[in-house]
This record gives sequence, C-alpha cells and structure tokens, in this order.
Amino acid sequence: PEIIRCGEPLCIIGGHGEVFGQTLANQTIDELLDKHSLFGHEWLKVMNGPEEWERGILFEIINKAHKRGINVAIHAFTETGISNAIESGADTIEHAVIFNENTIEKARIFATKFIPTYHSAIVSINKDYLASIGTSNDIPFLIQWYKFLNHNITLHIHTELPILSGTD
Repeated sequence: PEIIRCGEPLCIIGGHGEVFGQTLANQTIDELLDKHSLFGHEWLKVMNGPEEWERGILFEIINKAHKRGINVAIHAFTETGISNAIESGADTIEHAVIFNENTIEKARIFATKFIPTYHSAIVSINKDYLASIGTSNDIPFLIQWYKFLNHNITLHIHTELPILSGTD
C-alpha cells in the first residue's frame, strides 16, 4: 500500500491534539507550510474540533496550503466545524458526515469528501476503551461524535456524496 504522509496536525493553542501536534504559537501559517513542504508532506491535517478555528483563519490555512500543492484534511465532528471546513475548501473532512440539506449542497459545490471513521467511533465508546482512558475530558466528545455519526450516516449515504475509508 502507498502511505501518504501528513506530518503533525495543526492544532489550536490549548486545543485537542496539541500534545502531539503543532500550533501557530511560534510560527506563521507560511512558516508552518514551508516546513511541511520541506519534509515532503502532501497533506496537512487541521484539528477543528471540539475547539474550532475562526472561518477566516481556516480559509487562509486551506488557501495557502492549496497554493503550495498541499491537500487539507479537517478533523471536525460538530455542525459548525463541518460547515466551516466545507465552506473553506477542505479536501476531506475526517470523522464527519453530512447532517442537513444545506450542507449537502455545499459539499457538492465544493466537491468535499468525507472520512467518517465510523468504526473508530464505535470502538471509542466501547466500555473497555472508556475504562482505559479513565476520567479523560475526551469522553463526552467521543460519545457526542458517535451519536452524531450514528444519527446522520444514513442521510449521508443517501446523498451519494463520497465516503472514503480511513482510520485517522
């Protein structure tokens, strides 16, 4: 199989993924993307949930990445995070599906692809997994994510919009 590298995800300062990702605390978007290109990464993953980037900043990140030939995968699982990712031109949205008629049309216009990672959501709410992470602040978000996917996956399938496989 071919492995496509995306490097460390871009995270909001103090937000989800910061412990294993990178932020704009000590670098500009341009510096981050130049470094990303130098390392040969073809994709940039941007964490957009549960904390969310302002739409203008998200658009700037995606636009600048695309100008460098870097595709952008947005980690999003809230309605606002998904909508902003679509409208900002994300290539893929990780952990998400369509949730209403308005987003269906937007996703078609922007040719957005979705990677719901539905199996990961199921595993994430397994009682043994939840017990292994103890009192993590992530537990409410894992449950919210699973419920969101479970509620909306059938709608998404009926739209015939692309669903890609992936694990994160």
